[in-house]
Amino acid sequence: MKKMLMNLLTSGIETELETGVRSRVVFLNSVTLAGGIMIALFSALGFSSGNTSLGLACLVSAAVVFANFAFVRLTKRFVAGGAVDCGVIFFFYYYLVLTGGEAGSGILWIMTYPLITLFLLGPLWGSAVALVFLAATAVAIFTPSLNVANFPPLYSARIVGTFFFIWVFGLIYELVRRSAQSRVETANANLTAVTKELVTEKKQTDDILQSVREGIFLLGADHCLGGSYSAHLESVLERTELEGTDFLEIIAPAIGEKEMDSVRDYLGFFLSGSVNEALLADINPLAEVGLVLAKSDGSSAFKRLRFSFSRIASPSARFPILGVVSDVTDEYELKTRLDQEEKDHRRRMESLFQIIHVDPAMMREFIADTEAELETVNELMRQEGGSGKDVLETLFQSAHAIKGNAALLGLTEFSAKVHSFEDRVKAKLEGGHEWRDLLELTLGLAEIAKELENIKALIDKILRFQTDVKAAGLEDSNLLRFSVEKLVKQEAARSGILAVAEFQGFGRRTVPNEYRKLVKDVLIQLIRNSFAHGFESPEIRTQKGKTEVGRINLSLEWAEDSFTIRYADDGKGLDAGAIRRKAKAIPEIASQVDGMNGGELAKLIFRPGFSTSALTDMGSGRGVGMSLVKSRIADAGGKLAVKSAAGRSLEFAFTLPLGLTERAVS
Repeated sequence: MKKMLMNLLTSGIETELETGVRSRVVFLNSVTLAGGIMIALFSALGFSSGNTSLGLACLVSAAVVFANFAFVRLTKRFVAGGAVDCGVIFFFYYYLVLTGGEAGSGILWIMTYPLITLFLLGPLWGSAVALVFLAATAVAIFTPSLNVANFPPLYSARIVGTFFFIWVFGLIYELVRRSAQSRVETANANLTAVTKELVTEKKQTDDILQSVREGIFLLGADHCLGGSYSAHLESVLERTELEGTDFLEIIAPAIGEKEMDSVRDYLGFFLSGSVNEALLADINPLAEVGLVLAKSDGSSAFKRLRFSFSRIASPSARFPILGVVSDVTDEYELKTRLDQEEKDHRRRMESLFQIIHVDPAMMREFIADTEAELETVNELMRQEGGSGKDVLETLFQSAHAIKGNAALLGLTEFSAKVHSFEDRVKAKLEGGHEWRDLLELTLGLAEIAKELENIKALIDKILRFQTDVKAAGLEDSNLLRFSVEKLVKQEAARSGILAVAEFQGFGRRTVPNEYRKLVKDVLIQLIRNSFAHGFESPEIRTQKGKTEVGRINLSLEWAEDSFTIRYADDGKGLDAGAIRRKAKAIPEIASQVDGMNGGELAKLIFRPGFSTSALTDMGSGRGVGMSLVKSRIADAGGKLAVKSAAGRSLEFAFTLPLGLTERAVS
């Protein structure tokens, strides 16, 4: 199947293509096939819904696309094929712009056009075609007589702005990608040239030993070096007077005793009756090793050395083995640096993809919240005489809160890094700890802070551009609601459980700024709790007479000196049996469990480390989420209440006091 697929996507070319060309061929055929199939499906849908003109247009476009696929496979003219694809898509997309497509949704397809043209036609021609299409689209959607779908002016402006933004970002990415590919190709060419030079130098005869730039030496059956060796060998090995030196003694610092036995056996093969040097080259244990060599001035130097061996005389000769050693440290460091640059570039692009779609207000809020969490932990760790356990629990909760906020924004890489740090803190809590363990964890905090600085650097580069291009940002009054709805969608996609959030009382008056972070942190944990422990699968909900889609109800109520947020889901409520079983496994409370009533059992879910989940993942299972909810509400002087209806619902209500300024508003 894999061979058949690659044959299809590479137009049957069996020879190895250059990386850049191969990627374009695969992309061209993928776009052609996928586009043809999708347009054919839209044709069928158009005919079935009675939209004959749309169905006919899709059918003609699909036929042209499939014909172009056949043309490319037969002629191997990929540039022409790409141009045809761009042309067909141009007219098909513009037809969707003029007609609006089904329910006006056709306009959404044009957002892929700048990416397709840039990759198939290159930065210059791709940009030209994309901008021509944008101009034509703008004329169509801003001209009332052509705007069949009746898009409002503001919506039309957003379409044009989004298209332009995608073109700019795609152009930047394509230019960066081409530049990186060019550097890699240049580096590979340099490495190939260096390798050829090394091979040439190996073939030099003994009469140029004083000038050759490789370490050439003779090796006896007792593994000792002969007196004839290249002058460069002393420079490579940082030693003088090498005659009679045991070769195994030189390489001993780089390998263990077991590997040393392999080297002895390997050199022994050269002393046997017949030698297959091609085979021996493949199993050479010293093909490339790293050595720390002591220098004459007392310092040391790390070198990456490449050894090769061949037999030049009969086994009975005094020195039957010729050895060649090359210092490839610079080559190794160059390759390592290029690999690291590639990884850094890929990581920056992934971070950029994640950040670019986040609202500026939410990103500023995330940065401020994360810095506040880190500062809280750092301040606690600087205090003398504090409890190590208290510091670890605070550190655990802060890491959990940071991870939740990062996941909310889709910062998956950053969230995973915090998740790993959370594992380390949990291990210290469960396995016993000393103050030096806290010092060790400060390194993990420093890594998180450094990653945050990298994200801030990216934000500084794109935030102004992102703010200008975005047609409208989120107002403070809608930011909390937007965050909740975003997290509900994320958790629904992750768990496969359908759910929606409903709001009451969230109008123009917003949560006081001093509680903004607290409320957001609490709601993140409650939403995750609903998906991890509350909502049943759609099948089970239907059996219970519930709707397939779970519901989260959020209400905000104001009093003279406080405000209350009620959070309720229509899941299965608290599982008293599971809580009781989990509690019996905890030695310090096991004897009290049988006598606990429902309210007392409910309080156990707020106990640090308490969780009824059988699995631990990015969303649940650590027993820290509910503990975080309780401790942060309590620290703010608030009150928390829980009400559960078995099999039907679970409600959390938390009340927080208002300051004098907020009371005046009410």
